[in-house]
Amino acid sequence: MVTSSPSQPSAACPVCDGTGWKQIAVPGKAARMTRCDCRISARNQTLLEKASIPARYKNCTLANFNIEMNEISLSVRNAHRDAQRFVQEYPKEKQGLLLIGSIGVGKTHLAVGIIQALILDKEDKPVPCLFCDYRELLKEIQNSYNPAVQATELEILRPVLETEVLVLDELGAVSHPSGSGTQSVTF
Repeated sequence: MVTSSPSQPSAACPVCDGTGWKQIAVPGKAARMTRCDCRISARNQTLLEKASIPARYKNCTLANFNIEMNEISLSVRNAHRDAQRFVQEYPKEKQGLLLIGSIGVGKTHLAVGIIQALILDKEDKPVPCLFCDYRELLKEIQNSYNPAVQATELEILRPVLETEVLVLDELGAVSHPSGSGTQSVTF
């Protein structure tokens, strides 16, 4: 039995026979080779796995964000529109996007929807993304100073620093000790 890794095409692919390439006819010119859909799908699946989207948000997309509910405010509708624009204009958009709002309005859904769209909808070049819960990231960094832990701060931060698009969820949910010289921001 032949197996393939997520980044490799399947040997069972009827289009490319496992090569990852397919031939396409160009009228009036010689045929050309292009990546097979199975290879593109496998690459996108690998990027989604590396994005570390929590299981409870795996199905969140910009398309299934419900803006038709009566309770949805104009600011939430605008946030949805801005998220779509961010994806459409990426990488032209050089600034990040900060989603601020009350608990339960859909900030994380929109952020994950952006990740999904940047990976799955950018057919010419899917964008590597990473989802991090800020609280968990801080715990990992703090724990790296424990002599019993083998991971260094740089090893923990390397994926964060090297990804093209970073989502830091729950950024405002961390309280700082009194007198720490920092100000806590509530979203």
